[in-house]
Amino acid sequence: MAYKADYRPAELLCPTSLEWFAFDEALRAKMAEHGGRLLSLGNDTSKQSEFTDLFQDEERTAAKIVEAGKHHGILCMVYDKVISMSKLLQVIEPAYKSQIEKQSSTWMASCGPAALEMLYKCA
Repeated sequence: MAYKADYRPAELLCPTSLEWFAFDEALRAKMAEHGGRLLSLGNDTSKQSEFTDLFQDEERTAAKIVEAGKHHGILCMVYDKVISMSKLLQVIEPAYKSQIEKQSSTWMASCGPAALEMLYKCA
């Protein structure tokens, strides 16, 4: 969401405190420092451990999905064409395979079992 800082004034809602924070260059730098994954926009870290556990669980689940090959069963949309993930992984360049597997498994981990009934859109 870094593009939102280009529109002023801009604010982001903190997912832990549910407070609005000005999206300025300082917050943009803080987000960049953490790879865009901030659990709290302010300095209140009291709820952070709860959310850290949630993200770590999601990452472990995503790794298990790839290990078991469960992501091969999802349908993907690539340039308005629907293709199975297993077929997509066969035709893409090897350099992109791990990136696609990581992104799709993280998506599956966050969606849960419903992901198998959804369409994963690749940009």
